[in-house]
Amino acid sequence: MAHKFNPQEYWKLETPERKKLLPPIELLQMLGLSRQDVFVDIGCGIGYFTIPALEILDPEAVVYALDTSELLLDELSRRLKKEQRGRVRLIKTGEYDLKLEPESASFAFMSTVLHEIDDRPRFLREVWKLLIPDGRLAVIEWEKKSSEVGPHFHHRIGRDEVEELLTNEGFFVVQRPGIRGELYGIVGLKSSS
Repeated sequence: MAHKFNPQEYWKLETPERKKLLPPIELLQMLGLSRQDVFVDIGCGIGYFTIPALEILDPEAVVYALDTSELLLDELSRRLKKEQRGRVRLIKTGEYDLKLEPESASFAFMSTVLHEIDDRPRFLREVWKLLIPDGRLAVIEWEKKSSEVGPHFHHRIGRDEVEELLTNEGFFVVQRPGIRGELYGIVGLKSSS
């Protein structure tokens, strides 16, 4: 069974160390999020990336914030400023039911989520459905090595495995951005054929 983050420990999602390692605006721009995108934050947690995405996207753009934890969605709701509330759609999902219409997003994003999923191909098929043709999926994951931070080595998934999973589900790997520390990134493009 996959390792799951404990929502009660949500304070770990916004430490000074994490902000140095994963500066959210800089990272989202590096991954290719643009002003015109329709952004879906899968496993949004407390909004560490959701809220900064609002600064990149068109002021009229809607952001979809998806999580399986009501506690984390409530915390994200609390963190949203009044003027942001109308732009962020908080959606409590099932692990394999992302609750969005097919082809409703151009940019799906997940940070340290994929290693928590037991049936990764099934999960990625759900992500595939919600993306428009030529939509992108950006994945951030832990390097497959032992470390003092993050999940245990046995729960991590390596770059090659993530690339193979994406390729098997019809994504073309188009970017392998360098990320500081113990993490790596991969961006897959949904084939339009």
